[in-house]
Amino acid sequence: MARRISGANILITALCLIAIAVFAFVLAILFSSITITEDETSFTLHCLYHTEVIAYEDVEEIELSYSYESKRIFSLGGISKAFGTYQNEDFGEHYRLTYEENKHNYVIVRKKDGTTTVFNLKTEPKTAELYAELRTHIPPPEAE
Repeated sequence: MARRISGANILITALCLIAIAVFAFVLAILFSSITITEDETSFTLHCLYHTEVIAYEDVEEIELSYSYESKRIFSLGGISKAFGTYQNEDFGEHYRLTYEENKHNYVIVRKKDGTTTVFNLKTEPKTAELYAELRTHIPPPEAE
């Protein structure tokens, strides 16, 4: 004799699956990291849902900034990280990948195509060290 599946059972199963998916997504955000890798011609920024390869020759200007404020347009990350689209008066709409525990310094990359990316690492010394390393690969701005 075949057992009938009621509408209530389907609803409960669907709600459980949705809850599991939301929980898995939240865990992925909380435990994801921002990774930055370098090679001879570019560096790559990677987080949960975004990967950006920036060729050194495409960088117009790179700076280490000790202050940065912006307004969130669309982002994820929560308490420990912020990655997504932000906006401020200096850069307009730009992409940001930052650790919230390091609010002391940021690497700001302005590209020749007019876009800007802001990122940092978990600590102020690691961010400053990465900036110094990237600076060795990026030609100085052309004198006007």
